[in-house]
Amino acid sequence: MSDQFKSKARRFYEEAYGKGNLAVVDEVIAPNCTLHDPAMPEMQQGTASVKQMIREYREAIPDLNFLITDEIEEGNMVATRWIARGTHTASLKGIPPTNRRFEIPGILISKFEGGKMVDAKVVWDALGLNAQLGLLPVGAGGNPGY
Repeated sequence: MSDQFKSKARRFYEEAYGKGNLAVVDEVIAPNCTLHDPAMPEMQQGTASVKQMIREYREAIPDLNFLITDEIEEGNMVATRWIARGTHTASLKGIPPTNRRFEIPGILISKFEGGKMVDAKVVWDALGLNAQLGLLPVGAGGNPGY
């Protein structure tokens, strides 16, 4: 079995998010890709939305990086488990910079057609991120559990 889709999902996190290489978005994501993220219900469909989201996160967290911990490819579906790390140094979605470091886990389930991601479902520890940035009362969330 080929690992062609796993490598694309990995490139999305490591190069697009981790290095800010937005050209990777066009290489990996279909223009009409449907995005699902319960922590960000305002997410839109397509590559322009993904690029804007990456820009926002990279501006607020310039040292953002992703460690891919597990990947499973079955047919045209890929499950990618990751850990995101970084320092919140600029405003993000109206949250002033906290200058705090964070480490949170997440999982992406992606579907590929025609060599590109056409559906992406992501779940990540938004509560843990908020707790680590000091935005929640002490003791609320923040247990990475990975």
